[in-house]
Amino acid sequence: MSLLGRVLARMGAFAEARKQLDRALLHAKAAYGERHLFVADALIGHAELAQLRADSNSAERLLREALTLLEEQYGPDHPVVQEIIAQLTQLNES
Repeated sequence: MSLLGRVLARMGAFAEARKQLDRALLHAKAAYGERHLFVADALIGHAELAQLRADSNSAERLLREALTLLEEQYGPDHPVVQEIIAQLTQLNES
């Protein structure tokens, strides 16, 4: 669901993308708990949608929330964590 939401967002189908991403987030939380990597993935999808909609404040908030989960699971030096930090840096520079 998260991947489908991301594809829809990139195609410009923002309303449908949000529905899919909302479903992915709810499913991840219900199935795996609030602190799972699938929750982080869904949050990142929502952040991508926010960026495409030029909502940088929401994108930053969502990326930071995902970053917290990723750091808990992987530690601060993991490449995925570093990728999100780079996205946040880029977001703040634009």
